[in-house]
Amino acid sequence: MSQERIVAVDVPKAPVGELGGARRDALGLTTDEPTDQDRTQSEMGEFGMPPSYVPSLQESLTDDVFLHAGQVPEQVGFSRQVDGRWVPVTYRELAEQVTRLAAGLIAS
Repeated sequence: MSQERIVAVDVPKAPVGELGGARRDALGLTTDEPTDQDRTQSEMGEFGMPPSYVPSLQESLTDDVFLHAGQVPEQVGFSRQVDGRWVPVTYRELAEQVTRLAAGLIAS
């Protein structure tokens, strides 16, 4: 049986005109002013669905990168825009870039 998890965040409101209290959108409405739909800007419909994958506490973001690099190194994982054109990036190239980035962060 799958479980649904909904996270609610309660942001404290500051009065308009005080530091941090403007909170205006592009139309200039504050969160306390009603919109055309007769609701405040802070109201939002909720949608939830169970996660398709739940990582364990031992997993990290790079696990999938190196897993794909080992299993299908020449498969294109994504494309990146370089000088106005899209260049394919294989999982092998991505793993090499992640390794170089990590080495640079460790060295700094």
